[in-house]
Amino acid sequence: MSHKRVRPDWDSSDDSSEAPPPPPPRKRVATLDEEWDALDEALDAGLTATVAAWKRNAREVVKAKAVGLAHALATDRAFQAEASAAAARSERDSLQDELANERKRRTRLAGELAEMTKRLSSVEETLERVRTQVNDAYSDCEFAEVRARELQSELGAATTKLAFAEASARRLVRADALLAAAEKRADAAEKKLAARPATGVRTRGAAAAAAAAAASGSASSDSGSGRPLCTVCLTSAPELALRPCGHVCVCSDCYEEMDTGSSSSSVACPICRATVTSTLKVFVCTGSE
Repeated sequence: MSHKRVRPDWDSSDDSSEAPPPPPPRKRVATLDEEWDALDEALDAGLTATVAAWKRNAREVVKAKAVGLAHALATDRAFQAEASAAAARSERDSLQDELANERKRRTRLAGELAEMTKRLSSVEETLERVRTQVNDAYSDCEFAEVRARELQSELGAATTKLAFAEASARRLVRADALLAAAEKRADAAEKKLAARPATGVRTRGAAAAAAAAAASGSASSDSGSGRPLCTVCLTSAPELALRPCGHVCVCSDCYEEMDTGSSSSSVACPICRATVTSTLKVFVCTGSE
């Protein structure tokens, strides 16, 4: 790069300045021009050297700054890489800890699941046993109901038998009373016979037999007359018709005793054993009435 100095124009005039000196001789002007050119060349060489030195210095400064910046950038990048690596290691450690905790939790959950599976199996077995017991209980209940019905039927039969037995007892009591009355009449007849002459006297045994025959005849007079008797007491006339079977076979007293003495809510017919739902009062008309 050349910096050529502009040579002053000595020929130009300036009104404000003094008049220029007269031009030198021809040879002197040529010498000044040469000196001026030499000076220009020297100045150009100095400026070129200075610019080159400046350029070298600038290059060195830029190079040093570039090296410093590169070093700083490398240091910063290394620091950032170290920080990133530390953060990555910390995150890796945290993830490893979380993974270990997750594995522990999975192991714990697997154990709890196995325990719950065992408990569920035990509960299912218990439920199955309870179902079996409930089915057995239902079967026992059904058997107990059947047995209870059988026992109720047997109880009804026993109640009827008991009613028959009570009627028989009452019949025996009445027979005993009739027998006692017959014996009293026999004693009275024997006393009367003892007061009569010997030709008309009968023995005590004959008198007693006659009294018993009379009592027996009076007791069975109803049955011999063709009138129906109560199938329970065999002494009173039947007064009630049992529904729905329609049998007229008991008197009011015997039916009341049967209804009171029965443990069940129903009474069975003494003839067909049908359950009595209701009764109807009947009146039997005979020729003597």
